[in-house]
Amino acid sequence: MPQPTNAQIITLLDGLQKGDHLALFWGAPGVPIDRCCVIYLRVSSKRQLNGEGLQDQWASSVMHAERQGWTVVGLYVDPAISGRKESRPAIDQLKRDAQRRRFRYALCYKVNRIGRNAKASYATADEIEQHGVVVVSATENFNRQTASGNLTFGMLVIVAQFGSDQLKEVMSTRMQNKAKAGGWVGPVPFGYTKDAQGRLVPSTQAPEVPAMFARYQAGQSYMQVADWLNERGLRTQSGAFFSRESVRTILRNRAYLGFVSSGKVEYPGTHEPLVSQELWDAAAGIRQGRTTRPTTRHPDHEASDAWLSGLVMCSACGAKLWHRTGKRGNRGRYYRCAGYDRRTCDVRDMVSSASLEEQLHTALSQLVLPEELLPRIISEARALVAQGQEAAEKPIDPPTIQAKLRRLGLVYADGVIDDETYRKERTRLQTLLTEATSALPRLVFREAQALTLLQSMVELVKAATPEELRGIVRALFTHIWVEDRVIHAVTPRAEVYPVLAVRSGVVWRVPDGSRTHSLLSHSQAL
Repeated sequence: MPQPTNAQIITLLDGLQKGDHLALFWGAPGVPIDRCCVIYLRVSSKRQLNGEGLQDQWASSVMHAERQGWTVVGLYVDPAISGRKESRPAIDQLKRDAQRRRFRYALCYKVNRIGRNAKASYATADEIEQHGVVVVSATENFNRQTASGNLTFGMLVIVAQFGSDQLKEVMSTRMQNKAKAGGWVGPVPFGYTKDAQGRLVPSTQAPEVPAMFARYQAGQSYMQVADWLNERGLRTQSGAFFSRESVRTILRNRAYLGFVSSGKVEYPGTHEPLVSQELWDAAAGIRQGRTTRPTTRHPDHEASDAWLSGLVMCSACGAKLWHRTGKRGNRGRYYRCAGYDRRTCDVRDMVSSASLEEQLHTALSQLVLPEELLPRIISEARALVAQGQEAAEKPIDPPTIQAKLRRLGLVYADGVIDDETYRKERTRLQTLLTEATSALPRLVFREAQALTLLQSMVELVKAATPEELRGIVRALFTHIWVEDRVIHAVTPRAEVYPVLAVRSGVVWRVPDGSRTHSLLSHSQAL
């Protein structure tokens, strides 16, 4: 992208709101990497956006870069985000850009801009500097490549966390005293707003609150109340659709009786209640009865339990699919994404339980091991496990590898080694680091159990009861992924992974550290 002017940067900073972020890299063709720097800015609250916080940090950082003779080639901004959060959009992007070695210095106004969590700040600086990028402060003097400089950095991040912890204690005491006086603390509940003096007063949506209580008292569920509100175009205080949980939170909030709370202690509030004690007690009684009454089951469902329940997952959002029953016996059994019920997923399909069970039933019937392939499968599976165990037993020290990566970056930046040598050594060290920090467990191949199960799969599946099928499926898989009403992938258990991997001969992908295998590809390979 073309380099923005200083006026354009100021305009961008002025327009930032809570929830936004900037991650701009415009580069500087012809300028050596050793003279290139990027700037990271952060403020903690929305209130700081209205002042000169970001602009002051930008001006000071630019002046420091000019004094050092550096060229600013990028800007990363996290506005109104707490420094206690380990993950923030802009600084996460800065880490990724640091891996590409497009600049030498990552410049911030103060160390506490990187974060106010000492452990996370150390981890962030280490992750950036392992790629040959140096973390620098515009107002504090330290050099993390020296013992004294690293000590200074450590003291600065500890002081930053201390300041955050101290502020948290002060704010907690203030909120406690405000609540004792009847003032409202915390997010404004639905049906209320704040006046010019910061007091809680009924809003135009206040009449909807007693109507919600009345509907719940009349026998409607949380979801029915949520759908009624959504159909009328109403939204929560954050502008989101109402869900089961948002309605449940409202119906349990004693603010509508005129109380405030702080630190789990309740005090009489000065704001106007929106529901009467009688209406509250009636709704609370309904809620208590629904919570404690025994679950009833349709008699037609006893012989066909949902043996996939707890395993089937939505590929779109990663949430579980909840098993539901209708009023038409087995024909009315279905799964629906839990995220849709929470209004966090757009997949509204009701997937037939019978359809999913039939798909997996067919796939399980195909998981049979031919006698002529058994010796090769056992041999290759054992070799695969041995490799995994051997790798797990090797003592690999991640900090040592990270230090080698930093030294390699510095040697390369000084021109001591060429590009090809640098890339080969960096790849080798990064591979070692991945192995050292891998969270995957050591493979344990229970040969007798796995082979017995897979050899007799056809007979087992044909004769199994729903409860036995549940046990078989859980012995093989930890998750079953559904997309467009079709099972398209499964996550196998570690003990059967070697057999399935050798048997199928297809590529396994590893999302979020868990092995996931394409069920379709497996069936075709069989």
